[in-house]
Amino acid sequence: MKFAVFCQWIWGIWYNICTLDYQTNSSPLEPSQKIHQLVAYFDLFDYPVTAPELKSLLGYSTDDEFNRVVSSLMPGSIIETVDGYYYIRGKQWTITKRKTQELLFQQNKHKIQRAAAIISWFPFIRCVLLSGTASKGITDNYDDYDFFVVVRDGRLWLCRTLILLFRRIISFNYRKPNFRHFCCNYYISENNLSLPDKTA
Repeated sequence: MKFAVFCQWIWGIWYNICTLDYQTNSSPLEPSQKIHQLVAYFDLFDYPVTAPELKSLLGYSTDDEFNRVVSSLMPGSIIETVDGYYYIRGKQWTITKRKTQELLFQQNKHKIQRAAAIISWFPFIRCVLLSGTASKGITDNYDDYDFFVVVRDGRLWLCRTLILLFRRIISFNYRKPNFRHFCCNYYISENNLSLPDKTA
């Protein structure tokens, strides 16, 4: 069983590498290839994608247009669908995983909101956004709540230092679960919001 899971994992990584390589070395992708690419990307995180999410990411305005593309790729495709979720063949278990993580997110939502509110009270903070897995509306029991912080121009390092000091102080008190798991993992100046695309 473990060997089968390992083979599935290796196949998923290989498929994703091939898909990304195809994108960078060829002409613009066909609609069905774009769906393969999106599903393959989210498969890296064991995250099955819903039809509305695919429609939004692909920019389809009607169900008919989306359904026509999906129906053309299903026979013999590496992609499978169950209950409106799209995933790499053989990984139906990711649906249960996503639903469990979504439930945990809802249970911890008030803690995430409270942590974001506390960060926003620091001086020079312009915006606090969720990043990481929580930004997709999912979380595990031991996940951090990752935040993307926009800071007033010229105050980034000061603001980062203040938050790090606060995080260090509260980490000594593990009775405060609202604070224990939050992490500001990305800071950016309000005058430098344009991020260049980078490839790994």
